[in-house]
This record gives sequence, structure tokens and C-alpha cells, in this order.
Amino acid sequence: MVIHGFATIFQQNTIHNALLLGWGKLGGPNNFDILTLTPGKKYILINNTTQTIHERLNIKGNNCFFITLESDNDDSQANIYMPASADTIKGNFLIMQDINVYGGAIFYGGGLSNNISNNTGWNWDNAPDFIDGLEYDTAYLCDGESLLLTTENFSPTEETVFEWGDGWIGPTYTVTEGGTYTVTAIYSEDCSVTDNIFVGILPAPVLDLGDDTEICEGGQFEIEIADDFEEYLWQDGSTGTSVTAVNTGKYWLQVTAENGCKSRDSVYLDILPSPHPSLGNDVIIHNDEFLILDAGYSGGTYFWSTDETTQTIKANGLEGGLEYWVEVYYNGCPGYDTIVIDEYPYCTADVPTAFSPNNDGINDILFVMGSGIASLDFFIFNRFGELVFETHDITEGWDGISFGEKQEEEVYIYYLKAICFDGLITEKKGNITLLR
Repeated sequence: MVIHGFATIFQQNTIHNALLLGWGKLGGPNNFDILTLTPGKKYILINNTTQTIHERLNIKGNNCFFITLESDNDDSQANIYMPASADTIKGNFLIMQDINVYGGAIFYGGGLSNNISNNTGWNWDNAPDFIDGLEYDTAYLCDGESLLLTTENFSPTEETVFEWGDGWIGPTYTVTEGGTYTVTAIYSEDCSVTDNIFVGILPAPVLDLGDDTEICEGGQFEIEIADDFEEYLWQDGSTGTSVTAVNTGKYWLQVTAENGCKSRDSVYLDILPSPHPSLGNDVIIHNDEFLILDAGYSGGTYFWSTDETTQTIKANGLEGGLEYWVEVYYNGCPGYDTIVIDEYPYCTADVPTAFSPNNDGINDILFVMGSGIASLDFFIFNRFGELVFETHDITEGWDGISFGEKQEEEVYIYYLKAICFDGLITEKKGNITLLR
């Protein structure tokens, strides 16, 4: 509530925020949350009544215009109640008579006020943080920052004009350079107050994180500060002298120097995608086959284990496995892959045409001769078509004995089926001569 003319507030009222710009008269048990009185005005409180103010009473005049606060009856007090939870009253430049305050709040009337008589509950010293004029006599500003000078502590009225040293008119003034700044509060044609402040400039710390940079995927970039500052604050909230960057984005650091000044710098890190060549899974091939290995990423730079430098190479296998690797550089970033190419064993399966099981240690046992065989079926028949030997194990041979008896010298017939490790199947039929 703002009242511009003469304010008459009687009976019982509850008002949140009352600003009285003119004279006023208050009676009845009124309740205010905030009550503000204006310099140069007179306010009369009805004796033996109480004005209750729950939060804040603004009652500060100025060098030109005091605030008058008195009871309507000499020697008969009017009351103001404020609880202990209310703000401290920081009055000054007052003319006061017959006003009693109570309730637990702290009431400063101010050392520049006129305590006429019969005022109780007041402390007539200046409030500990009392300010009349600019907030500071001297202030220091970090280079590159600004300071906003304000004038609310002059307790201005609506008619007050503030004129700064450079001719600027207004209640605030922004300072960006060092020097002495003066302001005159013009309350009326014949009353003004001048104040000044000295502003010094402190050097800001010099911080340089370097140029924006790029790293390859999977790498990391260490941003480390060699200079010694009082405080460090990185974009992730860490407070050390370094940070490890692994993701694309902006990394910034704010440092605080010993003089309290701060500086901030940033660097942008771009993660470049690394190539991921794929030579495929390890593989096994036949001995007469080969593979074409393609590292991909056309236009890249290639280094093969074979010393070749093309995108594709011809690759043979080797029984037991042969490893090929390639290192690819694409847009300046490396990638790597390997493949092992195994080769099926060379597959052969043969049967001798004769053997002599006479225990002379020479050619006494008939074996299937071969390599690369995964499984086999080997049968031997006599001339009557009777089965005299059977095996499925290449390490097992026939010693010329069947059913416990030595077989006669003659020509026998065999059948062989061999399955190679590479899946090929060999089938053979033929004659075997048994000699004694």
C-alpha cells in the first residue's frame, strides 16, 4: 500500500506493506508487516494505542529532512510493538517525543537524532552497520569487472536528485575504472549532501588454457596449469590444478589470485573418430585357397605386417595359423586389427600294394599312409570275400593275422574311405599282396 497524501489509519487494520509518502496519523491497534516513513514528514501516533509491526520498520531521515515521530498528547506515550523475530530498527535523523517501543526487537534511534523527551526502549547510538551516504569510502575492483554504486543509504525522498561528478544524473552509477567518484544528493534547492568514494583497480590473474585442440578417439588430453593460484574451479566442479579431458566439449577453468580477483578461460576439445578396420574373424582355409584382406577407409594410409601399403592385400594361410595385422591412419587417427589364417592339413590317403609280415622288422605291418585325415574306414577282404581286417584308426595296421591265424600268401582286396579335416572325402579300392 502506497499513500501519497495525508495518511489517517485508525481502528483495527491489517496491512502487509505500507509506504507513507506524506504526513500521517495512526490510531487503533493496527498490524503491519512492513511500515516505511518518509524523510521530512511528521507522524503522530495516538497515545495509549499500539502499532504492531511484525517484520520491519523503516524510519531513517537524512541530513536535510528529519522524520518527526510523536504522540498526540504530550507526556502520554504511544506504543510500537515489534517481536524479537523482526529486523533490527536502524533509525536516524529523527525528531521523537513520547514514543515507547517494546517486544524483543532491537530499536536504534541513531546518534544523529533529536531525542526530545519521554522516549523509552530506544538505543540512541548509531546502529553497528549504519551508513549515511555511499556504502564505502574506499573500494577495490578487479580489472575487467564493474562496481555498481547505489544511493539508498542517503535516505532519499521522491524529490531527491543524485548528480555524479561527470554530470550523470541518477540513483546508481557503474564504475569500470579506478579513481575518485563524487555524488551529490540534492534534497532541495537549499540543502544537499556530497559524498565520494575512491575505487582502486586490482590486476586480474593471467590465465591461458591454450588453443582449441583435437585428439583421436580413445585418447585423452591433460589440461594442466603451471602457475600458482589461490583457488581453482573447473567446469565439472573439481578444484585441482589439472583435469583430464576425454570427451568432446568446452572445458573451462576459473582461478582466483591472492588478491581475490578471478579470471576464466576455456578450451574446446574435439574428439576425432578413429578408424576401426575389420579384417574379419580368424579363419581356416584349404591349402589351395587365399583371401583378399581389405582394411577399408579408402584414402587412408596403410601399414601391413607384410610391409605392403595398399588398402587390400592377398593373404595365404599356413597350417598352424599365420597372423596378419594392419595399421590404418585416417584423418590423422590410427586404427588396428589382426586376423589369423589357418590352413587345413594337406590331405592324402594311400595303401601300399604289398607287405611281408615275416617278423624281419621290414614292412611287417600294413598301414594306411596319409595326412590331414580326420577319420577313416579301412577294410581288407580275402579272395573269398571274407573280411580279414578292419580299422578306423590310421595308427592301427594289419599284421597278416586274422582270427588268430596267419593268412596265406595271396592277393587281398581293400576298401578305403578317408574324410579329411577340410571335409573332403577320398574313397579307394585296390589289391594288396601278402608275402612271406
